[in-house]
Amino acid sequence: MQFSGRTDGFTLIELMVTLAVAAILAAMAAPSFRTLLANNRLSTQTNELVGAVTFTRSEAVKRGRNVTLCRADSDTALTCLAGNQSEWEHWIVVDPAIDAADSSRVLRRGSIATQQISVEASSNITDAANEIVFRADGLARGTDGSTLLVGTLRICSDTQGLDQNARLLELRGGGRATTSTASETCNSDVSNPG
Repeated sequence: MQFSGRTDGFTLIELMVTLAVAAILAAMAAPSFRTLLANNRLSTQTNELVGAVTFTRSEAVKRGRNVTLCRADSDTALTCLAGNQSEWEHWIVVDPAIDAADSSRVLRRGSIATQQISVEASSNITDAANEIVFRADGLARGTDGSTLLVGTLRICSDTQGLDQNARLLELRGGGRATTSTASETCNSDVSNPG
C-alpha cells in the first residue's frame, strides 16, 4: 500500500523535542512552585491565627466578659493546656464563664495543618500560662491585670530555600494584632515586640 501526499500529524522527532522542552520547563518551575506552596501554607496559618485573635476580642466585647485564646493539647480539648512551653500545635477560644466540662465553652478551634509549620509563643505569652485573655473592654492584659499584653506568636516554616520563612503575629497595645514577615530560626526563642 502506498501513501500519496503528506499526512497530517506529528512525527516522532517533533513529539520528542516537544516533550523534552516541556520537561525542561517543568524542572525549572518546580522549585518556584514549592516556594509558592510554602508561602501559601504560612499565609493560611497566619490568617487563621489572626482570625482567632480577632474573634476572641470581638466575643469578649459582645459577651461583656473575659474570653480566652489559648494553647490546647488536642483538636478536641475542652480546656487550655497549662504550662510555659512555647509550642502551639492546637488552640481553642474558650468562654471561661461556662463550666469546663461543657463543650459549648469552646467557641472556636484551630490546629496546625501541616508538619512543616510550627507556631511558637514569646515569653510574655508563655509567662501568662499560654493564654491571651481579652476582657470586656476589648483589651488583652498581662498576668498582673493592669499592664497591656504585648507578645508574639511566630508562625514558622522549615521548608528549605524559603527566604522569608516566618510570619510574626504581634499583639500590641492590649491586643491589636499586626503581622510581618521575617527570616527566623524555627524552634528557637521568640522575641516580644519592642
